[in-house]
Amino acid sequence: MVSKIYKSLSLEDLENEIWVDALGFGGVYAVSNLGRVKSLERRVSTANGNRRFRERMLSQGKQKRDGRLSVVFSLNNIAKSYALNTLIYYSFNPKQINDNLNDEVYHINKIQDDNRLCNLGYNKIKG
Repeated sequence: MVSKIYKSLSLEDLENEIWVDALGFGGVYAVSNLGRVKSLERRVSTANGNRRFRERMLSQGKQKRDGRLSVVFSLNNIAKSYALNTLIYYSFNPKQINDNLNDEVYHINKIQDDNRLCNLGYNKIKG
């Protein structure tokens, strides 16, 4: 049974945890090779001056009936949900992104909420 690492909201890094900027959200959000996601500390200009956002872990929710997890990112007051398996895989492997929307990132052990990088694989679908 895979432990639910993603449920840990502690800001302390876990053993062997590596963080990279979330693809397309550099300096705002980061993802780890263990499947965790955090919002980075930053200052944002507002109409009333600057607002400081503290670093914090983001909770993850079920995206679909199949049990895949998602996270909601907010940028410029627009919130959007992202599939974690895809976000984590491409954040660590940006050179594999292409325009073919049929390509997929899948869970090797078939456990849909296990988004550790070592459990994510890539299928290039032809046709």
